[in-house]
Amino acid sequence: MEQEKAFRKYISEGYTSLYLGPILALLGGIMFFAESVIGYLVGLFLIVLGVYMVYCWFRDKKQMDRQMEAWRNTGAIQSLLAEFQQSAPVFKDTLRLGQTRLFPKGAGKVLTYGELAKVYQYVHKRNFVEDRRELRAVVAGKEITLANLPLKGKGDEELKKVLGFFLMKNPGIHVGYNN
Repeated sequence: MEQEKAFRKYISEGYTSLYLGPILALLGGIMFFAESVIGYLVGLFLIVLGVYMVYCWFRDKKQMDRQMEAWRNTGAIQSLLAEFQQSAPVFKDTLRLGQTRLFPKGAGKVLTYGELAKVYQYVHKRNFVEDRRELRAVVAGKEITLANLPLKGKGDEELKKVLGFFLMKNPGIHVGYNN
């Protein structure tokens, strides 16, 4: 049961909204009774934002409950947990690589190597300064973030190893930016 809890916490998304949502709603409630129109509007905005964050947390939790139940019903949960325990963490444990599956932290899903159509490094710059670097993949026509990478190319050697591992597991995968 402890393994299942750790697994669920690792792949689940949106835990912060449960704590931040009520705080924003409470702060908005206080500002709602301000004597100015701006205070009223900001308070109303914060209440709506807080309620939305709590709603998203419950929605994501319910979706994760359904996914875990589906894995239990098909009998896949034991092999999933065993592979998760034996998986190798990379990029400061934001991604775990197993023998047949990969586990992106906070993505809310478990992927097989065969599902990956394209994998590439995404670098985001603001005012010519790099502020975010991610390992992204295209799965079923949708882009998802697999892992956060160290800034300024500090993890390039590890990235090359991971991309080589992806190619070994799925030779048909497209690696890089170009089509």
